[in-house]
Amino acid sequence: MSVESLIGRKYSQILEAQSYVNEKVRREKELGHTRSHIYIVSSVFIDKGRKELKEISEKLNKSGIRINPISHIPLFRQVPKTERKKAGLAYAALTFGVVMISAKQLVDDKIFRPSEMVGLFNYSVDGTFIPKWNSNGLGDIAIPKPQQLLLNNFAHDDPSLSFIFTKGWEQLPEQLRRVIENVGLVPLATTVLIPPYSRLVRKQIRETRGR
Repeated sequence: MSVESLIGRKYSQILEAQSYVNEKVRREKELGHTRSHIYIVSSVFIDKGRKELKEISEKLNKSGIRINPISHIPLFRQVPKTERKKAGLAYAALTFGVVMISAKQLVDDKIFRPSEMVGLFNYSVDGTFIPKWNSNGLGDIAIPKPQQLLLNNFAHDDPSLSFIFTKGWEQLPEQLRRVIENVGLVPLATTVLIPPYSRLVRKQIRETRGR
């Protein structure tokens, strides 16, 4: 399944995405894992984004094209036009998955762990043309009580945690907001990624509850 199918709006694409997530849930249960719905769905976004970025990286290598992350030319402008849209969507899907897993941990543990988010991202982009992140030595950041309460209330109404890009934005640690802004994720997340992501998470929650 491609990223395009994962986030697609066609009925056939929606069914394909749901079937893929259901199979991943089944495998998780067989292995005895008890990961959250958010983790499972987010990991699908990461896996599919990583797979396509690796495929594109292999094509670029075979063509002798080298992407220079410190060039004055923006990273994706260095990618051939034939692969640029696919690469952009794959990167957005992967980054979105990493952010959502970090958000789940933040809401559950009341702590933002930059090093873990950076570690997950760097592992996910290994072997691709995407440059790795640097945590800059940031330690864990505790979430103040007022923000905790608001995030808990938002999570009660929206268990997919999609609200972090909208009404929950100001409650996120500044360091996490800065990461999301720096990669330009907000516009694409709110218009393209959140609808299929939320649909998949909510469906898994309903099935768990037997509805």
